[in-house]
Amino acid sequence: MFHLDRGPAIAAVTPGSAAARVGLRAGDVLVTIDGVPLPAATGGKATFAGVQAIHDRLAAALASPPAQLVVERAGRRVPVELPADLGCPSFVQLVPSAKRDAEADGRTVTISSAVAEYARDDDELAAPIAHELAHNILGHRAALRRDRVSKGLFAGFGANGRRLRETEDEADLTGVELMAAAGYDPAGAIRFWNRFGPASSQLIGDGTHRGWRARVTAIAAKVAATRHQP
Repeated sequence: MFHLDRGPAIAAVTPGSAAARVGLRAGDVLVTIDGVPLPAATGGKATFAGVQAIHDRLAAALASPPAQLVVERAGRRVPVELPADLGCPSFVQLVPSAKRDAEADGRTVTISSAVAEYARDDDELAAPIAHELAHNILGHRAALRRDRVSKGLFAGFGANGRRLRETEDEADLTGVELMAAAGYDPAGAIRFWNRFGPASSQLIGDGTHRGWRARVTAIAAKVAATRHQP
């Protein structure tokens, strides 16, 4: 489906990005990064760990830009000097599951296929992704561990619950900003959570999050404020 049978290839290039400016194209196969050869295709099979390892190597190269790449394009090898854009380093992965769930572990955002199917359009899908990405950007996992906040059966009670709800509120509002900055309609967050809240007991309503109506009200206010920013 993703044409990775030839090796680790570029699936898409964001318009206006550093990659676009230096002429990288969708379908280019990465051959070397800073002179180090990348593993070739193995029967068209790829693993998430393998892709993650290549990402880590590229991220390390971009820490001292430009990264020196060689890509294969139309049967010939093309050298490319790739500068670095500022961004939020985090993986986003889709996992097959009938459970509507999403999580962030500080490094990776995981969205279940059930959540992806529930979203009616790209703007709605961007909402849970942006929420979880915000957790990673804000360092919530490490902060909660440092504060000894648990996520067990009774996590939603007392000071423990208040601290968890604070992080969820922060992720809601920062997620709206991320959606707008990435070119998505942040109103998609209002539509998504307005439907998702009463339809699911996961992510919402377990005591670690505010009630879905309060969350949607806060998100709507943030969307309105974001639209009025210069």
